[in-house]
Amino acid sequence: MGFAQGVDDILKAAAPLEKEIRNFVLVLAGSGVELPKLKKLSHDLGLKSVHFLPHLPEENYIELLQASDACLVTLVKSLRTPVVPGKLQCIMAVGRPAVCSTPSTSDAKRILEESKAGIWVDAGEHNSLTRAILELYSDSNLREEMGKKGRLYAEEHFGKEKCIDRYIQLLEGAGTAVE
Repeated sequence: MGFAQGVDDILKAAAPLEKEIRNFVLVLAGSGVELPKLKKLSHDLGLKSVHFLPHLPEENYIELLQASDACLVTLVKSLRTPVVPGKLQCIMAVGRPAVCSTPSTSDAKRILEESKAGIWVDAGEHNSLTRAILELYSDSNLREEMGKKGRLYAEEHFGKEKCIDRYIQLLEGAGTAVE
């Protein structure tokens, strides 16, 4: 939970969700420099449904994703690189729909749109983030369909052999000799 993650947008989106969704629970797992600020913001917003967990071992993190109805990926609007947060690939691999709130320049947007594995909203637009979560909440068939599409995309594009082949292609395209 650092400067680039935009977790405050998640907390701002959670306030109306607590009123709209019965038994709404938001779990934020991790650590980082922004954690004290985020806990204070959660308190200041009067959020009752937000639970902060420490950084989880990989096995527990995967279990958390699998137990979720939908998973969130956020980045701040000022991040101007074509970043793809690693958690997007994990979310897709476990077959859960993703709601991504990233800059439009992020490759996460392209991957999500290409795979149809979730909903993208522009970074910093917490009202849009709220609406996207509500859309998924209200349609279990949509959640299931997006989760399946994400899993298929992950199998096709994120496997170790596929990634190694792609890396070699990039190196060859850059004029680097690969033996």
